[in-house]
Amino acid sequence: MVVVFKDAALPPDYAALTYPGYRELLEMESPPCGPIFGVGYSLFGQPIGLALAAGNVQSAEQQAPAQLLSLLVLEEFRNHGIGSTLLTRLQAELRQAGYDTVTCIYPLHKPSTPTLERLLARQGWQAPQPRLLICRIQGQAVERMLLAPWMHPPPLPTAFTIFPWHNATATELEHLEATLATEPPFDPTLSPFFKPKSYETCNSLGLRYHGNIIGWMLTRRLAPGLICYERLFVMPPFQRTGRAIALLAEAIRRHYDREGDLPLPNRGGVWLTQATNLPMARFIRRRMAPYLTSLTETMEAVCQLLPVRSEE
Repeated sequence: MVVVFKDAALPPDYAALTYPGYRELLEMESPPCGPIFGVGYSLFGQPIGLALAAGNVQSAEQQAPAQLLSLLVLEEFRNHGIGSTLLTRLQAELRQAGYDTVTCIYPLHKPSTPTLERLLARQGWQAPQPRLLICRIQGQAVERMLLAPWMHPPPLPTAFTIFPWHNATATELEHLEATLATEPPFDPTLSPFFKPKSYETCNSLGLRYHGNIIGWMLTRRLAPGLICYERLFVMPPFQRTGRAIALLAEAIRRHYDREGDLPLPNRGGVWLTQATNLPMARFIRRRMAPYLTSLTETMEAVCQLLPVRSEE
């Protein structure tokens, strides 16, 4: 039996078929990610499969795509078309709700990845593309990384100045925003003006060249001792010159200088890098990887949902 859950609490028996973080979302009346859509599959009353998607919050200017959060069928019931049934019905529910696109982000190197990719292909999804490199470090690995050669780049020329991002003036930020509007297209999620967040003040940094902002390393705090490094960018004329690495290394030093008294198990970091940023991806694999606790590569697949036909 196929059961649809929409704008209603997920029955407890289905909760075990998704990740703990999504179970918390399902308990909220208004999840921050937008409405949750679910399709369950039961056999003789026993839940054996579940597909979940987040509708995301749609703005007046642009419709945000829905996102496939999880798709799970109990192992003993796999290879019987249940996953395809769940995904087909979930896509139909999203179309009915007015969404024209759904995305799926998943780790590349998991045993279940080939099965998921075959399922998405059968359902008409576009070929997946590389999305993110997610680097994590914890505990004693931090101490080893601080001694890495790339953590000690040559001093910057005098025309360059690294400064705390919160010291950027309103005039500087206005000029930067106008400059970015004229620059060649780049990943908008790297912009300091894309969905502005509360950046961590201890090590969110900017880079000036002759007084003009030409780069930044913006971070946010996840927990005491743990910071996410998520927006590293320098203007095209200064790329491939080591300026980004200098910013990154300085941000890391300031992080651990500030929190060096914390116990080793509480010290860590997370770095997010677009997989399409090939120079940075190469740097991570060649220079950072030996010091990391984990390195996860994610992929993103997209499906264009056909419009719902009206009944005549």
